[in-house]
Formats: sequence, structure tokens, C-alpha cells
Amino acid sequence: AREVQRIPGTNGDALRAVQNMPGIARPPFATGLIVVRGAAPEDTAIFAEGGEIPLVYHFGGLTSVVPSDLLERIDFYPGNFAARYGRVSAGVIDVGLRAPRGDRFHLMAQASVIDAGLRVEGPITRNLSFLVAARRSYLDATLGLVTDLLPFRSIRLPVYWDWQAIVEWRPTPRDRVRLLGFGS
Repeated sequence: AREVQRIPGTNGDALRAVQNMPGIARPPFATGLIVVRGAAPEDTAIFAEGGEIPLVYHFGGLTSVVPSDLLERIDFYPGNFAARYGRVSAGVIDVGLRAPRGDRFHLMAQASVIDAGLRVEGPITRNLSFLVAARRSYLDATLGLVTDLLPFRSIRLPVYWDWQAIVEWRPTPRDRVRLLGFGS
């Protein structure tokens, strides 16, 4: 995961690393689309833990809706994928979210030029752990300072929120039951 986040051109976003793979065309500027093998962007589907994500990027490609530090795996199928992925014909990107840490409590706060986030995770009991994370952009606040100086004030600035919540129970060392929710 750390290596994928350091690929040039990804801005630390692991899902953007897929755009550097063979068969992926660079999307038009600020669209946030993924073009596989020259097919239409709607012929590619992105899934997280089996649920389809209709728009994987905020603001047309600025950042993905799932933070990179929550990803356990990224599987890219440019063809010959299972029918469970539906009626797409170009490709499938299937991401898996990592398990919440159960050793002790962890708190992470993050801030960048475009957004800020907070994540809390840890054990509830010996076999039960949780993770809660949220992120919000603040382009509306920072660019709003500049637009307030302009003579016209009818500019709407974009805002996004995203969140993730996971509760995982491990009844035996090889079994796990997860309750997962995420939104944007």
C-alpha cells in the first residue's frame, strides 16, 4: 500500500495508481473517469467489498471516495472477469478494505491542501474491533476567501464529505463477520 501511494502522478491516492497500468487510458482533464482498453468509461465498474461505487472520485478526479490507508487490496480485471460484476464489458476494479486494528486504540488526523480527515479504530472486546473514519473538503472555505474579494459573488464552490464504518467480529482465528458502511 505504501509503495502504491508513492507512484508519481497519484497524489498519494492508491486508486489513481490503476491509471498507470497497461490498457488504461488517461481520462480527459477533471472528469474522474477510468477508460479501459479504449471502451466507454461507463463500461468499467468499480467495486468496494462487492458494492458498486457509481462515482469513484470527488470533483472529477481530485481524490477517491475511499481513503488509500483503508485499502487492503486493489484487483484490476481488464477482461475475462466473473459475471457477478454485472453487465460491464471493459474492465472491473475491485477494492477490499482492511480489517480494523484490534491491538490498541488508534487515532489519525490528516489535513491536506484540499481536505481534512479523522479516523478512530481499535478493539471493543478481544474478538470485536471497529473503525470509523470521515473526511471533508474545505475548498469552499479556502477559495471562498478569494471569491469574497471578487465583485460578483454568485460562484458556488464544491464541497464533499465521505465516511467509512467497519465493525468486525472474529469468532475463530480463521472466520470473520463484518458490518461495513461507507458513503459519500
